[in-house]
Amino acid sequence: MTTHRAILLAGGNRGDVAAAMTFVEGLLSERAGRVTAASRLYESEPWGFECRNRFLNRAFVVETALGAEQLLDVTQQIEREAGRNGMAEALERACTGERYASRTMDIDMILYDGEIIDTPRLTVPHPLFHVRPFALRPVCEVAGDVIHPVLGRTVRELCREACEAEEAERRRAEACGGDNEKPLRLWDDDLDDLSI
Repeated sequence: MTTHRAILLAGGNRGDVAAAMTFVEGLLSERAGRVTAASRLYESEPWGFECRNRFLNRAFVVETALGAEQLLDVTQQIEREAGRNGMAEALERACTGERYASRTMDIDMILYDGEIIDTPRLTVPHPLFHVRPFALRPVCEVAGDVIHPVLGRTVRELCREACEAEEAERRRAEACGGDNEKPLRLWDDDLDDLSI
């Protein structure tokens, strides 16, 4: 039996997301394969839309016998069982005019082995992963040496670059009288163990 290595990113900003992450990890172990690593919880501002509720994000490394689209089916079912409501999200998007909306749980497939997948249902590597610090930080914690199969650079390198760009943007906003708060931080406020 062939075993694949998938890197997943779970995130949500509605309800008890920390408890939902534990639920997600359990169901991934039951239905997807062996969870070989899980990052800490990371807190971040919503990306791509305005909302008061901050997100919690967590990365999982899963050894699975499932094909990529089979794994997608499993993660989408887990999202629903964790409380994801597509109708509520669609209503929020319709009311706000935003592309994204709050959610109880979203699970994205970031990487699947070193494969490049482009089907109507699935694009891997995730097409925006390399520009999203909120995704790069937890993945860097559990798979920093993994090479992005399109960009040919490690997750750690991509994370460093995105975090530097984020910090530069924060400084620009601060200089213009913007918000002084950093847009992302570790859930447990402990940056010492993250070497990026």
